[in-house]
Amino acid sequence: MPDAGHRILIDRSLADPEVNAVALTTEEEGVALLAGADLGGARGVLLLQCSGVGNCVNMLSLTRGGRFSLLALVSMRGDFGEGNPWQYPMGRATQPVLEAMGVICL
Repeated sequence: MPDAGHRILIDRSLADPEVNAVALTTEEEGVALLAGADLGGARGVLLLQCSGVGNCVNMLSLTRGGRFSLLALVSMRGDFGEGNPWQYPMGRATQPVLEAMGVICL
């Protein structure tokens, strides 16, 4: 998903001919895409902002039941110094929500 926190990684992915960068319309679409990639023997990474984690909670529950791997790099918002108060709730809830879905957070 487009995100200023991932801008450099997105730009490098788009410039690398060996990387298949896919623009998504929703975060949960990325979970489904990576599930299919894993089942087909490919690997991928989902780049999203922490506010997007709340949009794909149900899809994240499928990783455990489907036993497929999912690597997600989540840029965090809602921490100290955040200029947008709408980012605070999901910023605080991101890790607990992921862990409730069985996701290992590092």
